[in-house]
Amino acid sequence: MNMTEYAAEKNVTVEVVDGPHFESVNDWQHVLFKVRLKANGKQMTTEWRQGMAHGDSVPSADEVLNAVVMDAGAYDNSRNLDDFLNEFGYEVNEPSDRVKFEKVYNACRKQAENARRVFGDDEFNTLLCEVERL
Repeated sequence: MNMTEYAAEKNVTVEVVDGPHFESVNDWQHVLFKVRLKANGKQMTTEWRQGMAHGDSVPSADEVLNAVVMDAGAYDNSRNLDDFLNEFGYEVNEPSDRVKFEKVYNACRKQAENARRVFGDDEFNTLLCEVERL
């Protein structure tokens, strides 16, 4: 089963809470939304960013779910911050680098916690291990 089929079968929905907002961060121009992902009578709110080529089109439930699962998986598959940094090739040259990368790690941790709360441990593990990514 792929993420699109999973989202349809489990009635996963997404709604825009805020946005679109047009931003430029580190020379990347993009559109920012705050979205609410709903499943199993529960919900989580997260940010969604997409490149300008997508315009201000609203992301689909399977796209948001896919991104959440990928972020959450990055955290879950790491034993700790150092393991996370090594896995993704982050190089810590200055103390400020570690602080910046720790923010990314913590954002992934938050996605994992929220996804586990919404889907439950068993279903979350299914998403991580058995559902094909987009």
